[in-house]
Amino acid sequence: SDLVDDIAEIEAQSGLTVHKVEEPSTNDSKEQSSEAESETASDGDSAAKSGHERSSSTGSAAASSATSFIADSPYFDAFTNAEIQSLAVMGETLHGISEKARTLTRTGTFMSEASQRLAQCCKLRGGFPLEPVEGKSPEEMKHLEEEVYQHRKMAIGDDMTKLLMVVGSLVDEIAEAQINLCRTLESTLGDTFEAFVNSELQTVNILSHEATAATETAESLYSKYITAKSPNLEGTNSKDKDGPGFMRAAWAGRGRSRGSNAGRGAGGAEDTLTRATLAADLRVQLDQIRLAQTDAEVKRFQLMKHLIDLKHRRNFELGESTMALVHGMRAFHHHSSDVVAGSLPKLHRIQEHQVSLSTNFADSVVPKWHARQVDLEKFLKRVEKDELEASRIAHAVSAGDPKFIDRQITKVDEIEKQVRLWELPNVISETSYFQREKLPEILVEGWLYKKSSAMISLQPWQRRWFVMDHQAIYYYRDENEKKSASGSNNKNQSAWEAASAWVDDVVEGDSHSAHRVKVCDVVLTTVRELRAADAQDRRFCFQLVTPSEKPLTLQARGPIEYRMWIDGIRANAEAQLVHGNHSDSLNKNIGKSSARRASLGNCSVSEDEYEDQGEMDLTPGLADDQSPATKSRFITEIMAANPTCADCGAANPDWASLNLGVLVCVECSGVHRSLGVHVSKVRSLMLDSLSESDYKLLLALGNETVNPIWEGNVAQQKGWTKPSPGADRKARDEWIRSKYMWKGFLVVEDSDGSSEEERVQKYTKDLFDAAKMADIVAMAEALSHGASVNWKDPNDGGKTALHVCVLAKRPDDSNDKDVWLGKECAELLIQNGAKMDTLDGAHHNVLDCALLAGASVEMVGYLTKKVGL
Repeated sequence: SDLVDDIAEIEAQSGLTVHKVEEPSTNDSKEQSSEAESETASDGDSAAKSGHERSSSTGSAAASSATSFIADSPYFDAFTNAEIQSLAVMGETLHGISEKARTLTRTGTFMSEASQRLAQCCKLRGGFPLEPVEGKSPEEMKHLEEEVYQHRKMAIGDDMTKLLMVVGSLVDEIAEAQINLCRTLESTLGDTFEAFVNSELQTVNILSHEATAATETAESLYSKYITAKSPNLEGTNSKDKDGPGFMRAAWAGRGRSRGSNAGRGAGGAEDTLTRATLAADLRVQLDQIRLAQTDAEVKRFQLMKHLIDLKHRRNFELGESTMALVHGMRAFHHHSSDVVAGSLPKLHRIQEHQVSLSTNFADSVVPKWHARQVDLEKFLKRVEKDELEASRIAHAVSAGDPKFIDRQITKVDEIEKQVRLWELPNVISETSYFQREKLPEILVEGWLYKKSSAMISLQPWQRRWFVMDHQAIYYYRDENEKKSASGSNNKNQSAWEAASAWVDDVVEGDSHSAHRVKVCDVVLTTVRELRAADAQDRRFCFQLVTPSEKPLTLQARGPIEYRMWIDGIRANAEAQLVHGNHSDSLNKNIGKSSARRASLGNCSVSEDEYEDQGEMDLTPGLADDQSPATKSRFITEIMAANPTCADCGAANPDWASLNLGVLVCVECSGVHRSLGVHVSKVRSLMLDSLSESDYKLLLALGNETVNPIWEGNVAQQKGWTKPSPGADRKARDEWIRSKYMWKGFLVVEDSDGSSEEERVQKYTKDLFDAAKMADIVAMAEALSHGASVNWKDPNDGGKTALHVCVLAKRPDDSNDKDVWLGKECAELLIQNGAKMDTLDGAHHNVLDCALLAGASVEMVGYLTKKVGL
């Protein structure tokens, strides 16, 4: 009993509370349990009587530890394990967000860089290396870039350049803002999330490990103490000499000795020392257990506190970072919106200008294109019809039908002449909407087949574009052939070298990849015509023979071009030998074909140069078959009636404006061409093939009739003087534009109307009335004031001026065909845009109206020839 009281007292003094006592396995466990309960109760009373307050406070702490959440219990373990697992899931989630944010940042950065490159391209400055190029100084690079920029600007046009500049600036600013947004995204969802996850996971792992280790240490010490043998055992446990179990066993042995030798004095002193020593050692061991339990409690508290604090800091820190990203996105979109809004006024102005151009294009050009397309489609159908007819005849001939066999032409030349094969390209070229002005130094040009001089060649005959000027003959060779042959040698060429080569071509104006090769000097060249037998059974072949070179064999593309080249070369050589230079009349003797052809290389055609020819002569039956004598007679009469230029007074003008009815000199004709065909349709009397109706129209009008109309009010215009024959281009341009384009010298009466619309309506009605009377002078005056040629009179069955013109009757008091100008009036209307397929109120076109109303035979024949029937 004394032994139990002493141990309980030491435990109470140390503050150690035994929560779990291992029950003995002997049969008298119940007696020992009741004895222990009585001893514990007596110990509690003794502790209370002795005033040891720590025993009672320890009992209170023991009672509270049973409900403490941070105590060593399954509840604490389950909570911490769940929180750590939740933290791991959060870490995995945030790590995925961070990884995707960095991927998006990289992608967004690439996109921003691509946007910046796009912006440079929109500004027409893309495609240049950012790093200095070896062999190119910065000044050379800058000059080269500026040259390419100017060429790109010229190719795209001013309007598109302005629009692309605005777009480039927008894309550039938005790309810069996008780069800032990507940086914000990386710093918030990327760096912040990653740092938070790594830091917190590491801290929690350390605290969890420390708490687990401290708990295991405390439990190990406590279990050794609590599982020691009871005091009534004999001897000590040799295996536990250092632990509290040994101390309790030793203490128990001393207790029995003290009970049996109570009367011995010397033995009692020795037992007292041993007892005190063992008690002190036991107190040390109990304090160590208590310290381990307290340290474990602190570690678990730190882990619990950090887990709870982590939830609150998670919401704050991650939420703050996320909100920073949201604000960055809002700033990006606001900035982008502000940039676009700031550019809207300029974009609206550009859009309005483009809409205006598009409307004008649709109103003025598209109808002409449509009319031209209709003409070509009609012509194609007629050619298809002719081809079917020829196939039918061929089938009948092959079947032995004598009716077709007897009528069949067997000579190739006659068949070609019958179908007018060689004249077709010239007819189509003359009626084309796309015309280019022939260079004055070029006398003859066109495609020729050149025979190779090599003994063995895969392509012995190659098509080349030949040109003859006053001095020599040249042909153009495609550089792509040369490049393809040596392409294997350029495999190691860098991208910049290729780009530099392209830039050099652009800057030097040689982007068409054609190289001009000189063939011979004209004055040293002799032309020799070849028979088919001498040219491998090829027709239209000739040779250029020079003293120093081998003869060059060429083949023309038909008899017309064959004669054009041979006559042109001989005439040019003769002029060089006789005069020492070219003659002004040299062009008049070169061939019979038109000088206008489809353009080669760079050809700038303005919108005003689309030609409106009405119903074009596209089939063999359409063109007027005039003899040279007839043509010469017309030209002589026209030039005699118009001895001076209508605009400058130069002598012997040989260029005509068909829709105006005047003759001009070659210098003024260039200005007329620049006005566009909607103002003046210029043709050469000498070089172009005009129809009989064209010649008669010029004879009916002429300078003496037309000039008083266009210059009727020039005397009242101060500061204006008609140019002289020696005037420069600027003076001619100002006069001709003011006269025909701006109509500044027309006589305008107050009775014509107070507004432009009223005046147009008045002169449109005047044109209609003049067309009824076949009054060509009155019609020319009405047209000069802007009368509409396709206006339909609702009071006259919806007819146009051309409808009523073809119905104009010949005066009864005259049978002279030259007095009646009905055909010339119709030609004037057609030259100024009147359409023959326009339907009146009864759905009759012009020819139908003429046939049904019994128009004159001459007019019906003229209209029939016009429509190609």
